[in-house]
Amino acid sequence: MNRTIKFRAKNISGDWVYGYFVKNRHGAFIYTDDVAHYEVDPKTVGQYTGLDDKNKVEIYEGDIVKTHFDIRNRTDEYNEIGEVVFEELRITIKDSKHGDYYRFHEHSEIIGNITDNSNLLVEHE
Repeated sequence: MNRTIKFRAKNISGDWVYGYFVKNRHGAFIYTDDVAHYEVDPKTVGQYTGLDDKNKVEIYEGDIVKTHFDIRNRTDEYNEIGEVVFEELRITIKDSKHGDYYRFHEHSEIIGNITDNSNLLVEHE
């Protein structure tokens, strides 16, 4: 199994950068495939989950996703909004309203991230 290990973080200019994450005594850095490196805010670092949302967009730790559930083909449908987290060696979504964790669902869609759009979680509560 080939697994892509990469990260994203905001550099000191406020732009998202993607690549390999290194933290040392000089700071936190993302190194890109073209050998460039950027100093980043370590609070914004998120690892790629290896999963894509329903629109084929890569999902990173710290993304905010909206998931639509159709309960047993009944009319009991609901949407959950939560933050993507690594929890006990698995990728889960932390429900902002109830604090519950639930499995990633194939119908999830990224609607933001915890760094730029934390208000999406507050609005959902």
